Amino acid sequence: MCPNMSQYEFTTNEFKTSPFGNSTFGFAKNSWQGRYAIGIQRWKNAIIYGVYNVPKEENEEIPSLMQALNNTMAMSGTNDGWWKWKSQLKDCYGNWNTKEALLNIKYDGGAVNQLCGFLISIKEVATPTIDGHVSSNL
Repeated sequence: MCPNMSQYEFTTNEFKTSPFGNSTFGFAKNSWQGRYAIGIQRWKNAIIYGVYNVPKEENEEIPSLMQALNNTMAMSGTNDGWWKWKSQLKDCYGNWNTKEALLNIKYDGGAVNQLCGFLISIKEVATPTIDGHVSSNL
């Protein structure tokens, strides 16, 4: 079942049509003022997903986001200057540079199912945390 996305808009960052570029695709709540998004990125040999800064230069901390997502996702995500919380799909899907990975993604359906589940869970946990952060920093 698809979640209600009426308050969200889709965003891209250097989106390329080639599966071999470092493309990012995500969605952001309108009230986040273009600062954060939840999405996926093809980066080198991995498919990364999580919460990222829309302007890459923004490096503002969001208290409790990492812990909340680590608890919900039952894994330890990482962060860097652009990603507030990130993880990546398992190797059989993550390396878009191989024929095997592309076939796994196309025919297995596991990558799509995993990403959908992960993004919905991230949306449910990150939205109230980001909402509170944005409203307190107006």
